[in-house]
Amino acid sequence: MIRRYVSPRRRPSRFRLSSWLWLLLAFGVMESVLHCRTFNAPRPTIEQDQPFYTSCREPDVTGKRENGVLVMLAKNSELKEANHTVASLEKHFNRWFHYPIVFLNNEPFDDRFIEVLNSTASGGATFEVIPQEDWTYPAWVNQTAAKSSIVEQGVRGTMHAGQEGYHHMCRFYSGSFYQLEALRKYKWYWRLEPDVDFLCSITYDPFVEMARRKKVYGFTISLWEEWDTVPSLFRHTAEFKEAFDLASSALWKAMMEPSWLPYPLRPLMSLLPHRDQSGDAWSGCHYWSNFEIADLDFFRGKQYQAFFKALDDTGGFYFERARRTVSMPG
Repeated sequence: MIRRYVSPRRRPSRFRLSSWLWLLLAFGVMESVLHCRTFNAPRPTIEQDQPFYTSCREPDVTGKRENGVLVMLAKNSELKEANHTVASLEKHFNRWFHYPIVFLNNEPFDDRFIEVLNSTASGGATFEVIPQEDWTYPAWVNQTAAKSSIVEQGVRGTMHAGQEGYHHMCRFYSGSFYQLEALRKYKWYWRLEPDVDFLCSITYDPFVEMARRKKVYGFTISLWEEWDTVPSLFRHTAEFKEAFDLASSALWKAMMEPSWLPYPLRPLMSLLPHRDQSGDAWSGCHYWSNFEIADLDFFRGKQYQAFFKALDDTGGFYFERARRTVSMPG
């Protein structure tokens, strides 16, 4: 008796495998699309921050003044540059409004600096020495390692990152600046820089307009951050946001670039710089604080001070070129 051998059919199993692969692929694509859509930020139908005024107006020299102050960090060697800025601002703004100015230095001001700036500032001037503990390494930072890192950052060519004083300045402006004794009596501040020209007259009071329109913060320059300056800063910021259960605002979503990798591969992207723990990326958009105008009470608040402490504890102000303006949660 002859038996016929029939080989098993493998086609159905191959078909099933192929079907599963296509199903997984479709699921991955769908999951990725849905994930990216969660970052969609609706475009406002109207301008959110229109100019306070679009043309010149007669200065209201008798109107209400806010509890504001002008602030400048300057060295004794920058006397000429500091006086240039103040003279320009007096010409275009402060000759009408007479706001006081606080000069800050990590060393005592010399008599010549004080004499010249006192004569230029119409609203009165105060000369404050920054406390030593606010312009040095915190106790938990290994100074040897931090100084070595600063040298390496300079060798890599990261702008300003090779200057120890620049790191102290970034940390100071991010945290203890708002608690200075010379600023405690003020609610608003406008930050100035040495050697600046104001090209147009400011015939309204920005402090008054900020308060009237319930604004908290204003800046003048926004651009893309240099990628090698703060590789871990965004991750730490996102971790703080999650730890305090802060909602993702439209501004937060707008500065994000979601990863197209589907789950569960997406979290692997968190190993790369500028990513949060979920693997999604920061766009690099940030603003400069050089000419900021703001409500001091916001930065004195518990939530912001907790944020500063969380960043400070990482040592990023020294092991990276961290600045407050690239990291405030949206």
